[in-house]
Amino acid sequence: MNPRGLRVLTLNTLLLSLGKIRHAVFSRDLRHRLSRLPSALTEAGADIIGLQEVWNKADQDFLIRE
Repeated sequence: MNPRGLRVLTLNTLLLSLGKIRHAVFSRDLRHRLSRLPSALTEAGADIIGLQEVWNKADQDFLIRE
């Protein structure tokens, strides 16, 4: 085990999708937010990452792939 301990990160991505309409109350830049998530998560250096509100299958696939 790493001497610094186990680092856990949880994040509410706010990628809420309502059918074909994105929920603009939370964010008007959902595509930008999604595109930045992989690098931001990597930079965080967490051992375990839990993401909430990744509702769209295409968004899930993107985050897994990237």
